[in-house]
Parts: sequence; C-alpha cells; structure tokens
Amino acid sequence: MGCYSKCLRRLSENRLCAGGWLRLPFWQGDGGGFYQDKSTGKRYEGWYIATHFAETYSLGIHPGEDWNGSGGGNTDLGQNVFAVANGRTVFASNCGKLWGNVVVVEHLFLPE
Repeated sequence: MGCYSKCLRRLSENRLCAGGWLRLPFWQGDGGGFYQDKSTGKRYEGWYIATHFAETYSLGIHPGEDWNGSGGGNTDLGQNVFAVANGRTVFASNCGKLWGNVVVVEHLFLPE
C-alpha cells in the first residue's frame, strides 16, 4: 500500500498517530517572514507557493500545498513547519523520495 493510500485509510478510520494533538504557533500565511539557511547561515526573506492544492501537474492532481523559500535550491531544507491552527496529527511518515516527509493534521471546524 502506498504512502498516500495509508494516509487516506488512517484519515477514514480516524486513527491518531504518534504526536497526538498539536498546539503550534501561527506562522505568517502570506509568505512573509524570514528564514535562515541551516547550512550557510544566510538569511532570506519570504516564501512562495511552488505547487498549489489541487493543481494539475506531471504526477496528476497535487494533494497539498508546497511552499518554498525565496532563496531557491535547498536553502529552505530543514526549516520548521507550522500548522495553520490547532489540530490532531492523523498521519506522519517519510513517504520516500517522491513525497518526502508527509504530515497530515486534522482540524476541527467550529461554526460561529
């Protein structure tokens, strides 16, 4: 079973993975903010969406949103990733060369 299939199965079964509930700080979702290249120490300003959610690309329809650092190359390698809101980790695994590390966070929507 592929990594994505495992992820969907766990979501449908509503199983909790190691890590439990996440309480993470909100990061600037507009692409602002800086980061520092962990290998060179050089500071870069800003991020951009490299692949949008549901965008059609060479492998089909993209199931997530990929953000890259403005410095290009691997300057953003090893940077922290923050959830958009509190939630529960329902899948976390290294899915190999094609997908890399994948984390799926389930968020509870509470209408006002």
